[in-house]
Amino acid sequence: MIFDFSSYKVKIRDNEFTTPDEKKYPNTASISFFDKNRKELSYVELGYTDVNNLYELIKKAEIINLDYCYIEEFSLSKYRQINNLEKEELVTIKSFTAKNSVFDAIELTDFSFGVFQEGNVSFQNAGFIHAGVNFTSSVFEDGKVNFNSC
Repeated sequence: MIFDFSSYKVKIRDNEFTTPDEKKYPNTASISFFDKNRKELSYVELGYTDVNNLYELIKKAEIINLDYCYIEEFSLSKYRQINNLEKEELVTIKSFTAKNSVFDAIELTDFSFGVFQEGNVSFQNAGFIHAGVNFTSSVFEDGKVNFNSC
């Protein structure tokens, strides 16, 4: 994936997407990255899941595998608000991986006050586009944390 670009365009399609490790998503995110002259630099297709589905997995304490996935507007602050939790209450995330994924947010991709448990955490080759990313007061309890090529 390329992350040196001036603009991008995302289209969510109703086509099923299968990751290299055979995980299936009902929708495909088609993402084009452009330079300042609107010349396409790169095109990628990823699985797409609604952020509310991701919030449900967190709530049920299920394993989170977002490898090869496009995620819009992920925010643990919003998760806490939806679930009537305190602003700085820790949120447990089990066995998290998001290799080769893209996080897209208008304001902020927010992992603040997240507690990552049960094994390695990987954001290898993940992109955080449009807005910044926040890991304030996050805790990585077990295993290794990989942010290579982000």
